[in-house]
Amino acid sequence: MGDDLKFPDFQPRFPWINADLQTIRNFLVDPNPVITAVKIEEKIFQTHDGSQDQVTAIIHWPVLSDPQRPLIILIHGMAGSANSIYMKMAAAFFSKQGYPVMCLNLRGAGSSATLCKSRYHGGFTRDLQPVIDQIKVACSFSSLFFIGFSLGGNIVLKWAAAKPDPIVKGFIAVSVPIDLALTERQIALPRNWFYHQYLLHCLKEEFQGHPLYQSLALKERRAIKTIYEFDTRITAPMAGFSTVEKYYQWASAIDDLHVIRVPTLFIQAQDDPWIPFSAFNTVKEGMNPPLTSLFPKNGGHLGFHGTGSLVPWYNRCAQVFIEQCLQK
Repeated sequence: MGDDLKFPDFQPRFPWINADLQTIRNFLVDPNPVITAVKIEEKIFQTHDGSQDQVTAIIHWPVLSDPQRPLIILIHGMAGSANSIYMKMAAAFFSKQGYPVMCLNLRGAGSSATLCKSRYHGGFTRDLQPVIDQIKVACSFSSLFFIGFSLGGNIVLKWAAAKPDPIVKGFIAVSVPIDLALTERQIALPRNWFYHQYLLHCLKEEFQGHPLYQSLALKERRAIKTIYEFDTRITAPMAGFSTVEKYYQWASAIDDLHVIRVPTLFIQAQDDPWIPFSAFNTVKEGMNPPLTSLFPKNGGHLGFHGTGSLVPWYNRCAQVFIEQCLQK
């Protein structure tokens, strides 16, 4: 599909001139975009897996929306939510283009935290189909697109490989840890100490109410000093795995890419400080025709603040991709 597409070029915008500045720009500037000309609806979805858990979402309905426009569903990353800055920026951009946009809280994240006993993890796809089933009952969309950010991108890629509902016409995955073991080792590097501590703190906050975390004594919680230790003590057993290595291997999307049959766009910066680009060495041009990959040299992690527009470059590329898919 990539031969049919013409994406805008990416050049970093001053002063965000290196990978770390690209990555932390939104924390420094705090754009907090105002989403205008939309009707906002908060929605609760049943999970349909035998539990009483419910997931929540914020839907932005453009007032002048074309009824033929597809719904774009945004999936946040680790320790994120529907209110994460990158989610709001994408919602603001696509709503302005006339697309209805749904910012989904994964199980236990954001406002769904008080409605759930269990939590999502890196390969947690089981809630996506129930959400779509309920959307199809409530609305009359003929097509949907998913955009997954960071760990959320890994989740949508796993689901893309599992033959998703035919109403889903495409996937976009931005800054994706397709190999969780490699990513964990990268995050643990001394140069990433600040990122590591920030993410670990967010994980501990997010899991405060989870039974596995609560079962640990305060001393044991404080003894968890790394994401690897957190995944060993909490995430892997929560996901049903005896070891963290088995969890990382199963949850990583890297071994599932060759079976994806739905148009899918990868966007990954080669200088991402969180995700080693070596994970993408196997993602070769032509390895699987439905896959289109954009691997700019710069952009950081969920950065891509480029010249010519204040809109993150990945959102503009996603728009090109979606519009091309709709013309097929």
